[in-house]
Amino acid sequence: MFHNSTTFHSLWPDGFFKLTPTGIVQEFQLGQWFRQRYNSYLGPQYNASDLYIRSSDTDRTLMSAESFLAGIYKDGTSPLEEFGLRWRPIPVHTVAQENEFLLGLASCPLLSKMRDEIMNSSSSKEYENQHRPLLEYLRNATGNHTVNRYNAGCISDSLICMKANEKPLPSWYRDDVFNELLNFTMFYSNKKHVETREQLRLEIGVYVDAFIKHMLSITKLDFIEHAMSRKHVLVFSAHDTTVTNVLAAFGVFDGKMVEYASAVITELVGPHPPADASHYRLRLLYKRGWNDSVGTYILPKPCSTNDGTKSDDGCPLNLVLDYLRPLALKLDDFRAACDVNTTANLTPSRVPRSSTELIWLVCSIAVMIPALCLVYVYVRYRKRKRSVRIDFEQFHSSADA
Repeated sequence: MFHNSTTFHSLWPDGFFKLTPTGIVQEFQLGQWFRQRYNSYLGPQYNASDLYIRSSDTDRTLMSAESFLAGIYKDGTSPLEEFGLRWRPIPVHTVAQENEFLLGLASCPLLSKMRDEIMNSSSSKEYENQHRPLLEYLRNATGNHTVNRYNAGCISDSLICMKANEKPLPSWYRDDVFNELLNFTMFYSNKKHVETREQLRLEIGVYVDAFIKHMLSITKLDFIEHAMSRKHVLVFSAHDTTVTNVLAAFGVFDGKMVEYASAVITELVGPHPPADASHYRLRLLYKRGWNDSVGTYILPKPCSTNDGTKSDDGCPLNLVLDYLRPLALKLDDFRAACDVNTTANLTPSRVPRSSTELIWLVCSIAVMIPALCLVYVYVRYRKRKRSVRIDFEQFHSSADA
């Protein structure tokens, strides 16, 4: 796609589609940030009953999870210290991508059909026509004469990687072209993933169902999966579109690109369990990239009114769960809904309501460096790029102590 490929080989010394050295460092620093913010809650040593990690089955997301954990437990003890190594292995679980229903990577024919229809809609074609000068410029500059709405994101992703790693930019690079290209590719990415609630339900519905059940199991003191203690962390390492979908599910996605090493954190504050969900408040914190050292609280959609509620006050859990329920899909319902040959009228799953002050945290972490997008790869491959993590925790935040 670019005339000089030497730069791209230097970007990925471990091979294309791997986490770069810069990405490893920034994910490590994100783990350190996480440790600093929640140090009074999170135990200093790894324990299997306190922390469970699952990643999508790609090298980038697995490496991202490991780097993040190294940052969290940087100062922990290790059985390897006598060998001069203050590190200990922490298991990162995964399943094959074709079975990754929870994180939205499994095949869904109906969703693919929806995306194809959206990309071929009159509005998609018209937007491409409005940016024809941009596409012509990129075709001439890159030598790829088929640059279009399907694959222009490959160029923007590559430029983002180069800028993040402070590599020399192509001679044809211009800020105005880059900014227009970002807007162009985000337009189509958002249309393909979060334009309608029906799309979003297929993208994130299985996760939403699991999230609702998990939160209610906490408030009701029900059995918690993975044989974990009440004070625990669940970590899911996935992709930039997963972060987008999580934000959209809460009604707070602003249409902007998910920055490298971002984090979406939900904090559930309330009384000792068991108690009704209405007695808890859910706070949503968005750490927008590795440069954001603090993060910003955002009110979930059910509470985003002008009633004087402050963002860091959060939103009653029962209102948030009621807002999420129409998106929830049980696994069998997801399979049925994805069949393009069925017209199943699916009813959103109903979950029984369900508890000193607790903070339960869900963290979505975007991976630092995406994979290089090849010349003829469609933009839809972008779903496999940046990595996310979603942690369920019972936290006392250092920032709030």
